[in-house]
Amino acid sequence: MVLEYIPGKALFHRLDPRVKMLYFATVVLVVAWWSDPIFLSVVFGAIILILKMSRVPMGLVTSFLRALVPVIVAYFVFNLFLKPHENPHVLFYVIPPGVARFTLGVSVEAIVWSLAAVLRFLSILLTVRTVLLLTPVRDVVLSLVRMGLPPEFGVAMGIGFGYIPVLIDENRKIKEALQSRAWEFEYRNPFRRLKALMRMMVPTLMSTMRRANAIAVAIEAKGFSYNVRGRTWLKELRFSREDYAVMAVFVAVIVGAAVVGSPMMRIATYKFTSGLVLGLVRIP
Repeated sequence: MVLEYIPGKALFHRLDPRVKMLYFATVVLVVAWWSDPIFLSVVFGAIILILKMSRVPMGLVTSFLRALVPVIVAYFVFNLFLKPHENPHVLFYVIPPGVARFTLGVSVEAIVWSLAAVLRFLSILLTVRTVLLLTPVRDVVLSLVRMGLPPEFGVAMGIGFGYIPVLIDENRKIKEALQSRAWEFEYRNPFRRLKALMRMMVPTLMSTMRRANAIAVAIEAKGFSYNVRGRTWLKELRFSREDYAVMAVFVAVIVGAAVVGSPMMRIATYKFTSGLVLGLVRIP
């Protein structure tokens, strides 16, 4: 489950959730500035290393990545034809010249760019997965409130995150109840399957509305609407020396990534790897 929290005493567990948000921002900025698969592989490997140091079972990571295989394949193919390249070294044509008004070829530059796009995509998703695995949802919401999110939205997010497992369980019960009444939904035809699954919509909506009304009554009974912004919290967030040290490392990484990925340096661009490939293969 995406919202599963794994308790522990590793360094990443002990960090303030706001530092973990900075970690997410660091990864996003680095992969946004870099477009070379070799450099992005280093980022992806660093994320895996953080997970291993935090003693996260690698089975959770592999199952998460395995579930993304269809999306990764589609994303890779889509990026092959998304970005035009200057003087591409074409390997083969999907639509050769003379067949249509345009040509559609696959070049070395396109393959390298697509690999980088896939690594960028996986790095961001795995970073989100890391933060959620190693941080209680309560702390994530509290850190967002401390960074300026209105408390009303924070409470709504906390309730929403906490309701996801309940919603999954409710859907399972509704599906089992419908199956006991001879309901079938396992069709090879996707349209028939979608039509069959539509029968779950009404009971799911009714169950969700009933629970939402119960939650609204419960939080109003506890005086939620009275002085929301003046509330105190059961757990107060405070930075420690470890937090400041890790924050300094993340800031240094951001500065270094900005320098390496700057237009003046032109080091971490996809042309770096494509140049290496062309030098080895010598494609005309």
